[in-house]
Amino acid sequence: LQARWHRTLAGKPITHSVSASRGVQGTNGSEWERMEQVILGVEYEAARHVTLGAEYMYNAGFVPLILPTFTGDRSVESHTLIAGVKMTF
Repeated sequence: LQARWHRTLAGKPITHSVSASRGVQGTNGSEWERMEQVILGVEYEAARHVTLGAEYMYNAGFVPLILPTFTGDRSVESHTLIAGVKMTF
């Protein structure tokens, strides 16, 4: 599930976004049963050719693409904050 909203802040474009997903891979109760993720983002065009962005990501469970039955871990919980500046020329 994903959504994005375009608005303005101080007369300049700002975009908010949200994404949520739940992947079910294994049998009930297994370490690699599922992985859930929620992402919240914002991007603001502070000046011409300069965009500021930030994203928060929450993960519950760990199910890798390689050897999930051996390395999956349902107890993993992570919080990640990413921020950056995009400059275009």
